[in-house]
Amino acid sequence: MTTMIERVQSAIVNAVLREGDRIDPNVAEECARAAIEAMREPTPHQISDRVIRAAGYAGDIDVVWRLMIDAALAERPDE
Repeated sequence: MTTMIERVQSAIVNAVLREGDRIDPNVAEECARAAIEAMREPTPHQISDRVIRAAGYAGDIDVVWRLMIDAALAERPDE
């Protein structure tokens, strides 16, 4: 299984590095965690009525968003 942290870590590495460059895996993971954490608070647009209606959801989407981000941050590769 690939966790969200691993996906974001890979995306960061692929976006930043040129062929032959190296990055410390711990630094890449820290960057991935920081990027995911930055997404924890939804923007006003993400929780706007228009977006919520388009998704067909009537609940507290901001609460669900935060729970999903928290779950991504808590994932472990072997789970």
